[in-house]
Amino acid sequence: MEHHWTPPLAELVRMLVPKRDLESTEERHIIAIAGPPGSGKSTLATDLQMLLSEVHGPVALLPMDGFHLPTAVLRELGKEHIKGHPSTFDASAFVTFLAQAHRGSIPLAAPSFDHAVGEPAANALPIPLHTRIILTEGNYLLSRDAPWSAVAGYCTASIFLDVSWPVCRMRLIRRRKEIGQTYKSILEWVDGSDHANYRYVMEHSDASQSIAVQEMDADTE
Repeated sequence: MEHHWTPPLAELVRMLVPKRDLESTEERHIIAIAGPPGSGKSTLATDLQMLLSEVHGPVALLPMDGFHLPTAVLRELGKEHIKGHPSTFDASAFVTFLAQAHRGSIPLAAPSFDHAVGEPAANALPIPLHTRIILTEGNYLLSRDAPWSAVAGYCTASIFLDVSWPVCRMRLIRRRKEIGQTYKSILEWVDGSDHANYRYVMEHSDASQSIAVQEMDADTE
């Protein structure tokens, strides 16, 4: 499926990583893509990774979702029913990893998140030493609340996907239908946990210095 973004991807690439800036430092350029659940963060990250790599060489992905606490830990904490809430991530580990990635002095491997099984997978996404650009995406990357608020200090640019709840809800329902969940359980989760996390992102994010992006597909018309 082809995705259409505004601003267009080619314009975004020029805005995000001016070539002179890429050549002026040993530190990696980290671009944060934030927005509520279902806003299109991972889709935009994949599209941008492809185009940025054509212009600037290899681009690594660093999804915030890889730092989800495992289900067994959430169960012990009594938080399995609010999975996706800021408190269900190891935010300090994410910030520490981001600091290491920013320095650019060692090769790394980031964790990913398998949505089909609902668990993180360690060391799934390599970040080679020669990689100069990293795209990180997640709900809380622009949060004003600690420790998430430290993320901005390691990023050279950020994007915020400001998408209405009805559009996000439609996409979240579709995503869960694709992995075979029952319609009743989908609605309970989407209208419960996902909607609460949507409100949190919209109320606690500071997008004042970010580029506003929208996906112009049939869902947004």
